[in-house]
Amino acid sequence: MGSTMKLLQALALLTLFIPCIVGAVPSGTAVSAVGNNNVTFTADNFDAAGGWFQYGMAPTTLNVWTITQAGGGSITWTEYGSPLTSGETYYVSGCDVTGCDPIPAEFSMQNATPLPATTFGYLITNATENRFNVIKFLPNIMLPYAWLFPQSAIPLGISITVALVLFAVYYGLAVRTRGVAVPVIMGVIGAPYLLYQNQGMNLGIPVEFQAIAQGIFYASLAGIILVILRK
Repeated sequence: MGSTMKLLQALALLTLFIPCIVGAVPSGTAVSAVGNNNVTFTADNFDAAGGWFQYGMAPTTLNVWTITQAGGGSITWTEYGSPLTSGETYYVSGCDVTGCDPIPAEFSMQNATPLPATTFGYLITNATENRFNVIKFLPNIMLPYAWLFPQSAIPLGISITVALVLFAVYYGLAVRTRGVAVPVIMGVIGAPYLLYQNQGMNLGIPVEFQAIAQGIFYASLAGIILVILRK
């Protein structure tokens, strides 16, 4: 009986000395300066050998470790970039050789602000998303030049733009060859056949191309007048 009591007393004394031998785990883990790809961790009571932080997306799964920082007491560390993801929630604890803070700090990353979208590349985006459907992307070639027109007059704007472009072509041919009678007459004759799906040559040309056909007609007519004036 006496031996048992002495053994219990010895175990009690050892229990009292364990905190002195092992040391307390880090505590007071806190988070500050949370951005969309950065965050700052702080904790106290680190072992003299240094410590680190562990974080993850669940309080029981802190599977990302930061670099070990030397020195005891309080340690601060700023984490940047991957695997931090904007808009996600994480948990972090300060850790050292004695263990980790049993109460992880929770934090949520800020949402990233997307860059302003531009219209550059709109044509190729539209073309690829529609599997190069000519009904979708060919009319958009001239669309940016018609933005100055009211929404209700966009087809008119496209036809005028096409006419101006083709007029320059006809004028260049007139200066070069001193005669564009054949192409302009073909334009005048051919444009009406492209205006409708069920008339003329019945080519089934979509109505989206009517503005382009009108532009061909305008340029052809201007070319004929130019030929007449030159003669």
